[in-house]
Amino acid sequence: MVRTSASHADNRGSNPLGVTNQKINPGNSPKKVEVKVYSEFLPAIVIPTYNNVSTIVRIIEGALVYNIPVIVVNDGSTDGTFEAIKTVENPRLEVISHPKNMGKGEALKSAFNHCLEKGYTTAITIDADGQHDPAQIAPFLAEAAKDPQKLIIGQRDLSGPGKRPKKSRLLRAHSNFWVYMETGQWLSDTQTGFRAYPVKEICAINLPTGKYDFEIEVLVKFLWRGGKTATVPVTATYGAGSSSHFRPFYDFMLVAHCNAGLFFQRFFLPPAILGPMHSKGVLKGGYIRRFFGAIKEIAAADFSSPWRFAAAIGLGVFCGIIPAWGFQMVLAYTLARLLKLSRPLTLLASNISIPPMIPFLLYGSLLSGRLILNNELTFSINISNITLDYVWNFTKEYLVGSIAFALTMGLTLFIIALLAAIIFHPRKT
Repeated sequence: MVRTSASHADNRGSNPLGVTNQKINPGNSPKKVEVKVYSEFLPAIVIPTYNNVSTIVRIIEGALVYNIPVIVVNDGSTDGTFEAIKTVENPRLEVISHPKNMGKGEALKSAFNHCLEKGYTTAITIDADGQHDPAQIAPFLAEAAKDPQKLIIGQRDLSGPGKRPKKSRLLRAHSNFWVYMETGQWLSDTQTGFRAYPVKEICAINLPTGKYDFEIEVLVKFLWRGGKTATVPVTATYGAGSSSHFRPFYDFMLVAHCNAGLFFQRFFLPPAILGPMHSKGVLKGGYIRRFFGAIKEIAAADFSSPWRFAAAIGLGVFCGIIPAWGFQMVLAYTLARLLKLSRPLTLLASNISIPPMIPFLLYGSLLSGRLILNNELTFSINISNITLDYVWNFTKEYLVGSIAFALTMGLTLFIIALLAAIIFHPRKT
């Protein structure tokens, strides 16, 4: 990877909050936009490019209007794009060049790491194929300046006629659905490349994908970590020179594979550990190691005393087993708040009722109910003779047993957590 810059000037000098929305006319020399200086907000514009020789200069010139650093990542272009980039001379232009095509995600990661090294707080990404108008960068700057830790999403207007807008609408609807399934949050445009990323927050996430699946992965994992988003409306232009390198079958399957992995993690793992589990630099190693490492991170962050630590675990387990389906986490959060216990720990423990555990919890509850009501430890279901009385007795066994089983498991985990906390927690001297 080669990095070059038009000059050695310090690119952190001026940063906009109140920039004007100036239209860029291709072929004309754009006017400079006067900006204000805010030391706590240091944005840069990132342009990943691969074989966009007919549009790259126009996009770069449009981005340079804002008088902030513009980082172009040439991802192994072979059509003269790199030569076209070199014709633009500006002290705020920084170029990163990959010797071969590595994928859009890798290009963005190179840019984000560069931004982190330079101290830029926000990276505004814009595609180089002409689909996005650089004149619409201004709203991203204004919105990101309000809260640099937010991820700002450009919601494209895809209402136009033609084959490409229609295909984009279908792909966006598909992507929006899966992101909702993976995060529980509905976002209006999860496929847009026009975004403003909080650099420090993004660079803290472990992101193994490197192609078109990257923009889905980074969005989902950012939300898993409790990140906040905002939306700004943008246009999408599919005019002369605008072309996409998205391969309908290969890249669709790549994104589908990414969504499948994220969905199964969301479905089978407790939500409380999804964010810490994908932290970069803090949690290393294989999947299982990172899973338990995430639990350790949450426990360490919320440890106050062995008794309170154990109480939070026991309460969470109790709430996760009792028959309050759909409201178990709400109940756990409410009780933890009333009792002034660690809410993250309580919520984590309440996820004992994740799908793989449900058959064991149901069986334990039914056995407990039968032991209490009928003084029997055996359990069987006679499906050939199901009556209303049979169903009622079965329901009573489950309801009584689940409460007893929840109390037993909660107390058991309380004792185990208390002993572990006393033994392993370092005493203050």
